[in-house]
Amino acid sequence: GTTQEWKDSDTIQFSYKDASQPFINKPVISSPVNKVYYDQTTIDLNFSVSGSFLQYACSRKLNDGESVSLGSVNNAQSTNFPGNLTGLELGQTYEVSVTCTAGSLSATASVPFRVEHWTGEGSGGTDGSSGGADQGGWSGTDIWGNGTVKRGAGAASPTPKATATLMPSVAPTTPRGRTPATMLSLDCPKTLSAPTAEFSASLLASGKAACDNSLTTTVTINGTIPGTATFIVCSSGLHRVVVDTGQGGDYVIKAYSPAYDVAAQCVFKNGVLVEAVPEMSLLLVVLAGAGAFYALSRKKR
Repeated sequence: GTTQEWKDSDTIQFSYKDASQPFINKPVISSPVNKVYYDQTTIDLNFSVSGSFLQYACSRKLNDGESVSLGSVNNAQSTNFPGNLTGLELGQTYEVSVTCTAGSLSATASVPFRVEHWTGEGSGGTDGSSGGADQGGWSGTDIWGNGTVKRGAGAASPTPKATATLMPSVAPTTPRGRTPATMLSLDCPKTLSAPTAEFSASLLASGKAACDNSLTTTVTINGTIPGTATFIVCSSGLHRVVVDTGQGGDYVIKAYSPAYDVAAQCVFKNGVLVEAVPEMSLLLVVLAGAGAFYALSRKKR
């Protein structure tokens, strides 16, 4: 409604929302996520929806295909549909949309993703970078949308629709002696949102998506201050991690899989991504510096 108050003959207008008015928030899709899946023609569908209702009737669509009923979903409860997205073709970009209704209200959310064949060769991302045999092969890119859904955003807060835009990906790391198909990559946003930011760590084991529930995420702020990260869930090799980013400054965020001994990291300067390199690349930089120092020392003799 709208209320008017009089003060010094001026009109002050403000509006309020009836807290009892029914509403539905946009569904939050946790699988698939906005990235590339390798050699997977079947992917789980996982999402949650919240609002003022106890249950919602939900359905999903893949691209412009027919709507598929998902039955009733409980309020604010993460629901998994194993193998729901099937028949996917390698080399194709898809967009899955989930629509939930209750009464006369409905809400829809969508996520783009791509399915590729893993070649095991270091062909590099769209930035033209490449990796050697010791660094692990990389033959795809992550997909990033034009907008993100902020945590806790309501139905009254519209979110830009994500589009399948290819952006450079983070090169994964592979230990020496390990096949290039065992690796970990960490999706790095261009900027850190506050007070939290969500990351996805993608794990491949022998060319297949794998989950490591012992995966750890280490956060360092301004070089010395330890930060906080929370492991949420893993589905189809995608590990969702939420990092507390309420404190300003420089962040180094590192994901590590103890089960497969692979790691990846993101480096942010004042909340802006400045470095996304594998640990092995850092090692090579150190070795290159040592070699240059040795050559200079010999030249001075």
